[in-house]
Amino acid sequence: MDDRIATCKQALQTAIASGSDHALQTAYTDLGQAFFQRQQLPQALHCYEKLLRSTQSTAIPFKDMNEWDQKENLAAQGIAYCHIGLIYLVMAEYPKALDYHRKHLAVSQQLSDTAAQGMAYSNMGTVYESMEDLRKALECHQQSLAIAEQYGDVAGQGLAYASIGSLYERLGEHEQALHCHHNALAIAEASGDVDAQSTACCFLSKAYYAVGKMDKAIEYQQSEIALLEPGGDGPGLARAHNSLGSLLLACNEFDRAMKEHSKAMHYAHEAKDPASQAQTYNSMGDVFHAQGKYGKALDALQQALKLAMQADDIEAQASAHNAMGAAYNRLGNFRAALQNHRSALQLLADDDVEGKAGAYSGMGEAYMRLRDYGKALQAFKESLALAEEVEDDVVQLTACNGMGNCSFKMEDYKAAVDWNEKALKLSESVQDSHMQELAALLIGNAYFHLGELDTAFEYYGRGLAHAQENCSRVAICRAYCCVGNTWYGKKNMQAATKYYKKSLEIAERNRREEYGSESFLIDDQLLGIVLKCCAEHHELATREPLSELSGTTYVYLW
Repeated sequence: MDDRIATCKQALQTAIASGSDHALQTAYTDLGQAFFQRQQLPQALHCYEKLLRSTQSTAIPFKDMNEWDQKENLAAQGIAYCHIGLIYLVMAEYPKALDYHRKHLAVSQQLSDTAAQGMAYSNMGTVYESMEDLRKALECHQQSLAIAEQYGDVAGQGLAYASIGSLYERLGEHEQALHCHHNALAIAEASGDVDAQSTACCFLSKAYYAVGKMDKAIEYQQSEIALLEPGGDGPGLARAHNSLGSLLLACNEFDRAMKEHSKAMHYAHEAKDPASQAQTYNSMGDVFHAQGKYGKALDALQQALKLAMQADDIEAQASAHNAMGAAYNRLGNFRAALQNHRSALQLLADDDVEGKAGAYSGMGEAYMRLRDYGKALQAFKESLALAEEVEDDVVQLTACNGMGNCSFKMEDYKAAVDWNEKALKLSESVQDSHMQELAALLIGNAYFHLGELDTAFEYYGRGLAHAQENCSRVAICRAYCCVGNTWYGKKNMQAATKYYKKSLEIAERNRREEYGSESFLIDDQLLGIVLKCCAEHHELATREPLSELSGTTYVYLW
């Protein structure tokens, strides 16, 4: 037992012996606060329930008290209601939390205590947000803001703007979110509240990232770091540097991203904080994965998992398992990928919809690679449903693309067209040119198998245009080969030869640059061999979804 709790317990014994209602209420309040600060929630709840009962069974009946004592008694009730509500919030018993915060509001209104009313509305907003009722949460925080503005509570205004901004961000109303966070920052700067300034900069960075303004997002993340550095908050600095690293990773600045994560690791080690270390290893794994260094990514993620288990950080454990699953998928160890994504699902909280969507998506990819297309399709459907729930277009895109591939493999070409059309629209929405290229080619493939060659031409043309825009040689090769296949289907050998030659020439150029081999022209004899292979193996070859090229003498036709 620490000194603070021991002192409060001694004060409680003294208050009981004195027979003073006021002393008893003060003692229960102090002891409850001491337990609450140490996250000893059952003990804190017991103290505040005792406090509440003490206000309802006083030596002098409430109606016989003088006005001052009545106000003191009601104020103690308000404290009890507020803290019991907060404890139930932390315990995720949201209906009970909401009930007690409403009682706190009623008492505050009875006392005409505007500061307490603002606090009650703010706490109710937090409960509604935890219950995913974002509109009611917004109404409560707006009430809190109105009260703070009416009575000149500057700190309350800043807190309300921060809460409202975060809600607007979750609702996808990013301009309103930016407006609120800028207001919160201005208030914090005017009052000299450095902690509030750093929080506002953190929120502004996230809001600018959401609208794709990466320069601004990086600028405000750097501002948060500058504000945190004088205070020496190790875990806070680790988180901030990790956030900056993630922003730089999104800009494909891998070296700068890794430098930021290395700084984060320094602060995490200095603070001896395993949770921060786990998050940093997770972030380093993201960088290695983006660089295609999947072995190094796994090494970092295994460290992250070990530290997350040490810190009993369930969320970080789930994140590590999901990331390890993605790495194993890239390394071709699909059963290990499935195992890790399943582990993530078991660990993820019920309300972590985004994490679950990612896990199902990874499972879908693994099942597809294992040729278990039925299970893959079901996993992608689960991922899509969850992604739609949180309006995550990127995960929806991956799921639709996966279902399109599964449908193609199962020879349901109409379904393949439908799913890839959805993927194409989503890729246009998120402005992902590479996925637009892939979706267009996949739609073309499905139409090819439906015998609608003119429509296949149209989509192959769109895919080729995106591939050329992206300067992707592999994709350009695929697109040319797809067009060649379509001409072959139309029995136009001359046109087919033209596009196969284009594809082979690009493949040769790519191989030559990679391996330093001597160049040679694609001659008519080689093309004759290729076309003969096409004729002999066309029926078998059309079972595969995409063209692949290897060197200069082999064309693998779908």
